[in-house]
Amino acid sequence: MDSEYVFNYLYHTKEDDRGSWNFTGYSDERVDELTVAMGQEIDEAARNEMIAEAWQIVHDEIVYIPIHHQMLTWSMREDIDFQVQSENTPHFKYLKFNR
Repeated sequence: MDSEYVFNYLYHTKEDDRGSWNFTGYSDERVDELTVAMGQEIDEAARNEMIAEAWQIVHDEIVYIPIHHQMLTWSMREDIDFQVQSENTPHFKYLKFNR
């Protein structure tokens, strides 16, 4: 995941396929254009320029005050049967050892 992921879900104007986590109602035409373009750009330098411009716009407007974004990081072994819980809290009562 990189910045396109963040802009697609949090900053793009809320539409059918974009802005699904944009609960602030934030909308900026240039940020929307950059979000779509960076998702299609394969030239790394050009993509990084778009990302930098978009970050500058949203930082100047202080849309969010980012505190924490939790990522789920789990590791597994073949001899353990233990499903990842989406709330990221292991409930060990569901742990089974494969023998």
